[in-house]
Amino acid sequence: MTPADKHIAEILTRYGEELEPNTWLVPGGKARAIKHPCIERMCAKAGVTFDMPEIVSADPNNVVIIVTGKLNDRIEWSFGEANPKNNKNAYVYSMAEKRGKDRVALKLIGLHGMVYSEEEADDFREGASGPTKSSAQSKKDGDWDKLKLTLDTADNCEALLKWPLSNAPLIGTIKPAWREQISELWRTAFLEAMASECQTPAEAKHLGVLYAKAFEALPDDYLAHAKDAWKQIYRELTDAARAGDGFVEGFVNGEPVVARPFA
Repeated sequence: MTPADKHIAEILTRYGEELEPNTWLVPGGKARAIKHPCIERMCAKAGVTFDMPEIVSADPNNVVIIVTGKLNDRIEWSFGEANPKNNKNAYVYSMAEKRGKDRVALKLIGLHGMVYSEEEADDFREGASGPTKSSAQSKKDGDWDKLKLTLDTADNCEALLKWPLSNAPLIGTIKPAWREQISELWRTAFLEAMASECQTPAEAKHLGVLYAKAFEALPDDYLAHAKDAWKQIYRELTDAARAGDGFVEGFVNGEPVVARPFA
């Protein structure tokens, strides 16, 4: 972890939040973006309040507002802007307010200049990436080998749930077919990790609750894989428990292996 990331993590920890999955590297890998709901939760815990926004420009082609926030004796303000050129969302007024509030909140909480709200730009969204590389260029750069190596070393559920966001910038540069393939490999790895960590339906439920935030932060395709994997493990464990013939011990080629301790 870099010194900057360590400092960001320390501030997030004060408010019961984690560096991942609440933040991720934006394209280029030199800065971090932070989820808007995470900023809202920290504001609520810290006691940040906002005054009524002041509208500078109500033109839907260029909405500009001023947002003022307070935390104890501190007061900060910032502009919030939104227009069709820097925002794909049709609700430009709401977006301008979000951007203004997030900027003020990050100042009050002490993260201004270290992270950017995901609302600042579409390129800051989870999973956003730079230009897609050609297969030849990806092979030359060793992108697949890098992804496979980091995936192979993520050998538990917690590490695997963090993996998609941690590697989002690199995943975003490879061809769609490779992205699909790496996500399928991730699903298999997550299945095997769940099978290793969960021996009963109750343990599977506990894992789902324990990592609920991490599940929610996953990109859509990985979230679908994670949900399917969890349901499969839970179903297999439940069926095995009802049959009284053992529990799911692991997976081979995606198929459950049921241990029968009394056989």
